Amino acid sequence: MAAPHLGAIPDTFDPQRRSEVVPDAARSGKHRTFDVQPSRNWLWPTTRPEQRKAFRAWQFIANQIIDDAGYSFQTISTFEQFLFWKKGEIYATDEQFAEAAGRCSTRKVRRQIAAYRNMGVISVGLGWRRPNGGNFKRTRTIRLAVPAVFDPRIGIEPSDFDADNSGPDGDCE
Repeated sequence: MAAPHLGAIPDTFDPQRRSEVVPDAARSGKHRTFDVQPSRNWLWPTTRPEQRKAFRAWQFIANQIIDDAGYSFQTISTFEQFLFWKKGEIYATDEQFAEAAGRCSTRKVRRQIAAYRNMGVISVGLGWRRPNGGNFKRTRTIRLAVPAVFDPRIGIEPSDFDADNSGPDGDCE
């Protein structure tokens, strides 16, 4: 699935054709926005093997949706390391995501999380907590989700193919 916002890309590079290759809208300096898609929270199993399988299935679906939109995987690629497996929720801060995503800016993380939410692959809950009786702090809970309506091209699980890595004469050694 090619990213439709990039347009047709020629086989050879010609700096004089730059405006033809990249549409002017792509160079507007404005960040892309996505229409809000209704979503459903991903059901979270109780056993660890089922949880790992559920995360992989969600990741497979979410990656296809993000790729189809031609958007970045930078922040969502860090979700597994911050996932609380017991509840299937993520409580990491923008700073933690930014550090794990290659030390990008927290503004970029916020934009990407908002885009993922609008695409319907996560839901975001906001709240407050008061640690040790001190000042209130704002909290964010990210839950895995899928769009309520799927594009028919989106696969639900990876293809089950057998890769033969035995070499040309069938030997594994």
